[in-house]
Amino acid sequence: MLLKRCALGCAALVVALGFFVGSCDVGEVIPPPPAPPAMSVPGPYPYIEYDSNPAPRGWEDRQGQWELVWRDEFTGTELDRTRWNIDTGTGAQFGLTGWGNYEYQYYRESNVRVQNGMLVLESDNTPHGEGGQHRNFTSGKVTSGGTRSSSGYGDNVYPERFSISEGFIEARIRAPRGQGFWPAFWTLGTTSNRYGNGGADAHTGWPASGELDIMEMRGTREWEHTAAFHFGRSFPVHQFRYSSLDVRNEALVGADRDMASDFHVYGVRWDANSINFYFNGRMWFSFDLRQIGAADRASFTAATGQFININLALGGRFLPVPIRHPDPELFAANAPFENRSLMVDWVRVYRRVGGNAVVHVRGERMPDDWVPAF
Repeated sequence: MLLKRCALGCAALVVALGFFVGSCDVGEVIPPPPAPPAMSVPGPYPYIEYDSNPAPRGWEDRQGQWELVWRDEFTGTELDRTRWNIDTGTGAQFGLTGWGNYEYQYYRESNVRVQNGMLVLESDNTPHGEGGQHRNFTSGKVTSGGTRSSSGYGDNVYPERFSISEGFIEARIRAPRGQGFWPAFWTLGTTSNRYGNGGADAHTGWPASGELDIMEMRGTREWEHTAAFHFGRSFPVHQFRYSSLDVRNEALVGADRDMASDFHVYGVRWDANSINFYFNGRMWFSFDLRQIGAADRASFTAATGQFININLALGGRFLPVPIRHPDPELFAANAPFENRSLMVDWVRVYRRVGGNAVVHVRGERMPDDWVPAF
């Protein structure tokens, strides 16, 4: 989600469009990326409905090698607060401006709901403000990490719900459609959050905490799925690797479909050696972590783990200026709410059987032989 990327010299790359994988440090001048190459994906991959006892898809050794350790199918009538916290406000409670990205929204609990077996994060153009924080738009964000209320400090703290140090995370998501939206499904190391296991302030723990951006999208470019991961020793110096995928390729979703026209499955699988991103079960972006320093590599598999975030931002530095401000027509009374909402069918997390994953549930480290009860 490009969290806390203030005053970074790599901003030109962040807003660049097209297919690119690279890194940068503060002050580095980044040239425009090359034109995207033609994609070649072998054979059609039709969407396969996942069964009630799901197994992760997309790699050859999955049979008997992976076990489900955490999930939310959103089958109730309200958000399961044993699995999720709701972030509120503008990020000011963490010392951030617009969640570190100059975003336009105020996150509210009332913009988060569970409806018809889905998590719905719906944005609105009603101005809202509390405690000196004011925005012209509202939206929703859920996290399995610890957080603090926008209304204050002290007792307004909500502890971590879930984190994992390595494994596979995936979700079935339908993106919003229209100018100004920045939906994201991503993870962040708990050491970025003083209410997780790490004990560092939000603005000092990143990017050493590691960050995995599983799915991001720029409004009006609903055909372009982007993914990235971020690392570095101390803020504000950081590096990242980034890539984008044109999902209109017929082998992926069909020529007439995109991220907002249907649900798609987005995932990441990572361990000490590699990070691999998946779209509808097919790996499309992979990186060998042995190409970066040992300390940076360790960020992604620290025992404190990565927690999950899902949010719908509006505006922000990720969006180029011409498409940054939300289109007012998206909030008209007769406009489809789906176009201004991020909808999630389910979220599932797996660990490799006999692997090195460390799992925390509600802040408690689970024993290696722990078996979750669903």
